[in-house]
Formats: sequence, structure tokens, C-alpha cells
Amino acid sequence: MANDNWKIRTIASQPEVATAIAKLTQHILQDPLQLQQLGDRVYELLQQDLRIQQERSRGYGKRF
Repeated sequence: MANDNWKIRTIASQPEVATAIAKLTQHILQDPLQLQQLGDRVYELLQQDLRIQQERSRGYGKRF
């Protein structure tokens, strides 16, 4: 995932993409249902990432 961060910054630095992201952001902020759905999805992704990290850390403990 860390390797993908540069891709996101590169894409977002393009003016037309940055403008599209800004418009989408404004639209989502004005729609409570979409804002809730976005928050739910972000929470879901964070939970998934946490599970993956926990699985990795359990795996490292078994090696030593």
C-alpha cells in the first residue's frame, strides 16, 4: 500500500484530476447519505487493514 501513495499524489497533482476530486468531495459533503456511505466504507477498509496487520504480526512472532 505504501508504494501506491506516490501514484495517488502523482494523479492528484494533475489539475483536471484535482478539480474532479474537489467537485466530488463537495458533492459528497452536501449529501448526508453519501457522506455516511463514505464513512462506512473508510471504516470497513481500516478494519480490514487492521486485521491484515494483526495477522502479519502473529506470523512474525512464530518465527522467533
